[in-house]
Amino acid sequence: MIFNEVYGIYYNVVGKILKEAVKGEISLDKIKEITGKEAFGESITVIPDKLLKKQWPLMDDNFETPLKNNPDMPLTTIEKMWLKAILSDKRISLFEPSFDGLEDVEPLYDKDTFVYFDRYSDGDPYDDIEYREHFRLILVAIKERRIVRIVYKGRKGKHIHTLIPKGLEYSSKDDKFRLVAESLKGTQYIINMQKITKCQVMEGFGKDSVRKRKLAFGEVILRLKDYRKALERAMLSFSDLEKETIKLDNNTYQIKLKYCVDDETEILIRILAFGPLIEVMGPDDFRDKIKERLLRQRKL
Repeated sequence: MIFNEVYGIYYNVVGKILKEAVKGEISLDKIKEITGKEAFGESITVIPDKLLKKQWPLMDDNFETPLKNNPDMPLTTIEKMWLKAILSDKRISLFEPSFDGLEDVEPLYDKDTFVYFDRYSDGDPYDDIEYREHFRLILVAIKERRIVRIVYKGRKGKHIHTLIPKGLEYSSKDDKFRLVAESLKGTQYIINMQKITKCQVMEGFGKDSVRKRKLAFGEVILRLKDYRKALERAMLSFSDLEKETIKLDNNTYQIKLKYCVDDETEILIRILAFGPLIEVMGPDDFRDKIKERLLRQRKL
């Protein structure tokens, strides 16, 4: 069973109310506050009424509950199967997740369940021992706020840098992880994890050593013709982006996307994948980049 009413809003709201009641910290105002914040508009009259009039025998009119322990919401079998499938993913395995409590279920799906038609096939080597060790060391450095000394292969050969790691980025289009870091002088770096050939974790650094990276965002306006389920495909393709969709007529839609400028090339590729079904309406510089890419492809 995918859905059970036990995991719906009413049960979750009542569970939160009862947790407060177990602690002896509940009142009518508190019940209304929790209900108004967590449930539907009409629930603010329904839930308190059913609780205090003992239609639900979980609380009396003195706000006392027969429960001695907090109500628990155990995972359903399907949720456990889904979690095991997620944790079995090679990318997730890089973070060394725990499978405790999932021993009694099989994964809901495996890696062969999905066919990726819009992803490059030369993704990171997640099974490679050296890659996994570098990934582990980078994670340690990020968590423990330590400097790393790395050697990586760039366009002009081997590079050696001492860096402050700030985070990891993942590109679903490229199926690659990238290290986001800065030098001790403040120069920003984004390095493909696959390109790293050596990694050494060094001394720690203070909070003031890292300047928070300011992300730049851009917007692009698209006009989409909804043929061959183009709208459905677009919603999936751009599901990770903030968007605004307006229906212009029976099969024409305007979509405004907000994206991180660092990911602009990937966004260009995603848009081009729709061919003539999507037209870029603006801004002009984005249209020019689309035209430039199309002209390059035509010359090939």
